[in-house]
Amino acid sequence: MAENTSPPTFGFVPSTFPRDPVEINIFQEHMAIGQIIEPLVTTDREGNITPGLAEKWWIATDGKKMIFTLQKGLVFSNGSPLTAEDVKFSIERHLKHKSQSRPYLQCIESIKVTSPLEVEFYLSESQPAIIKALSRDHLGILPKGWLFNKDSKEPFIGTGAYRAVKQIDGWHFLANQRSRNKNDGMVIDWRALLSSDFAEDVKKGILPDYIPYSSNALMDVIEPQFLNKPNDLTKSNAAHFTQASAWWYPHGKNYKNTDMRTKAMCAFRSLLEMRRSALGLEISTGVIPKGVAGYLSAPIAHPACLRNSQKLEIKIAVPPKDVGLVFEKESVDKIEKEQNVAFSIVVDSPVKDSTLRTDKPDILFASWAGGFNDPEGFLPILTNILDFDLIPYFGDLAPLYLKARKEANWSMRSEYYQELNKALQISHQMIPAWKDKVFTLVRKNLIVQPSLIRYSPVLSDVRWSVTGRLVK
Repeated sequence: MAENTSPPTFGFVPSTFPRDPVEINIFQEHMAIGQIIEPLVTTDREGNITPGLAEKWWIATDGKKMIFTLQKGLVFSNGSPLTAEDVKFSIERHLKHKSQSRPYLQCIESIKVTSPLEVEFYLSESQPAIIKALSRDHLGILPKGWLFNKDSKEPFIGTGAYRAVKQIDGWHFLANQRSRNKNDGMVIDWRALLSSDFAEDVKKGILPDYIPYSSNALMDVIEPQFLNKPNDLTKSNAAHFTQASAWWYPHGKNYKNTDMRTKAMCAFRSLLEMRRSALGLEISTGVIPKGVAGYLSAPIAHPACLRNSQKLEIKIAVPPKDVGLVFEKESVDKIEKEQNVAFSIVVDSPVKDSTLRTDKPDILFASWAGGFNDPEGFLPILTNILDFDLIPYFGDLAPLYLKARKEANWSMRSEYYQELNKALQISHQMIPAWKDKVFTLVRKNLIVQPSLIRYSPVLSDVRWSVTGRLVK
């Protein structure tokens, strides 16, 4: 690509783009929409809450009332001023629809506009995590009355640094000239590369100039193509909270069979431990990832699995990208023989239209990028993945979960979530697998200057390289 003469590409953006923000449930699509619309608050790389569209906020002592004051002079990409009415409209849309963020927002009883720049949230209960939940990319604010139109050449109206505009060669992210985040050094035109199968695209020679979040699975496809060949790509580790785990599936045929659960989860745990070691991946110790309050510093020791007297059939649902990672033949054969089990695979992705209720697997294996640097950010996602409310799913552990999510003392909050982390594993409801490897991939004609303010990657952090050489 000739330097500075054509728009750089970024990706891979899920082929489901564009979707109504209330439908978004894939991290890379969250990131894409986050370039266009902005939330009330944001979180820095340490998880601290910082101003977004709101310049300040106040939370009542009992935690049941929040007041947000918007920054003055903010305008949408169409020139209309942003007001508190737009905030009320946007958040209520997620409450009314089956939004991925709805579990975080359900404690909101009402939203009241008290002035053009001030909005009040009234909660049914104290829920400390809600302030961080409001930093999620797809909870960005849209104009009151906005309607999603997939066929529109510019379906979103936001305050972010970019606008998504459909052109002849696909979707472009163009600099929003009305954004307060616009800067002179940013790339003013990006072309988004959409993909439904990144592995096949890479094999065809399709590769973005910038991939803010490149999974280990994607790198496994990319790197062999450049082995012993000159290339202009540089990769670096990306900060993230992406990890994989397995869950006893609440709609499975054997869900209520506790003896089956103990044996099946033990066998699958053995397979995952073997695969993690072979792949050289960092172990995850629970549902809460490393770096977040509630994380367990060491894995729980489990007794060795007993060999089953009769062959145990275990059906496991796995997303397409993880099939090869988990079900390597030699490892599967070894565990099946040692423990007298037979694994069968259902290839299904929980982020798409799922057939899991029909397939009725015993175990669901999934990986996802959790919320917003708070333990509560990782659990309600399960409500969507498992298609089951967490309170009945946790059963006897529900009181502990409710106590943890309501606790405002952050030290106690961490201890409660650690206790829950252990209990979920001891009861064989979940198996922690591994922390995914995630990388940033960039061409040498671009320089990434990561923001210290924003946890999620922002395209406005990328500059053209004057010399054509990547500055590391």
